[in-house]
Amino acid sequence: MRLSLSTLSLIAVVSSGCSSFSGLWLFEFETPGDDNEVCTEAVDHNFTGATVVAEDATGTYTSVRTTETSNSLAFVRFEDHGDGTGTLVLNNDVYPGTDAGDGSWTFEWTGSSIVSLVEGHELGYDYTEDRDTSQISTLSLTFADGTAAGDVVVQTLDLQSYTESDTWPEQVMKEIGDRGRIPAGTYLEIDDGKRVRPAANDWEDADCDSADCLLTIDSDCTTTWTASGYLTPFGEEEYDAVKNTGQTAGI
Repeated sequence: MRLSLSTLSLIAVVSSGCSSFSGLWLFEFETPGDDNEVCTEAVDHNFTGATVVAEDATGTYTSVRTTETSNSLAFVRFEDHGDGTGTLVLNNDVYPGTDAGDGSWTFEWTGSSIVSLVEGHELGYDYTEDRDTSQISTLSLTFADGTAAGDVVVQTLDLQSYTESDTWPEQVMKEIGDRGRIPAGTYLEIDDGKRVRPAANDWEDADCDSADCLLTIDSDCTTTWTASGYLTPFGEEEYDAVKNTGQTAGI
């Protein structure tokens, strides 16, 4: 489990050190809203005459729901290795950390997943689908005088790439269908002067600028929220009793 918006039970556990910031901390984490997330998306393709669908292409109908929830609370145990490194443990996950000096620490982990699908027909049809997703979770904290403050940042990178034969024989069409699997209509549209229609890869038409149709979607979303805490008087004997306690966001 990575750092998430709903699971903020944090335990920083490292080998014993001499840091004056070591101990059991109680942290309050901001509950992120829409303003805390920043996303960008880039679409690249070779569909002839197609343009990227505008965000407002579906019309002027709007529906807005706003929700505000209370923050969350969690106990954090912090010490350092004494060599400029530390470890952040989130439930059963471990995040390596580094000491930047002056009580500033950064804990970070990158989780990734790469999935590739390759299909084809011996009579003349090829399709590939690749998806490369990674999530960079970073918690930056500055400890000083029994208090701590910082930010939690989660960046999600998602790269989707599709390649499909532009045309295929009728025998293959009868087996796989007359429209390709490449999701062009989700991202692209074509204005033929009479109407605007979703782009598509038809089995017998040259829809793209080369023998293969290409589509790439590259998205980047970053969410940032704040964290603040204070050093508690709890010692080792109380740790087991409180390590899984806290308050979740909202009700």
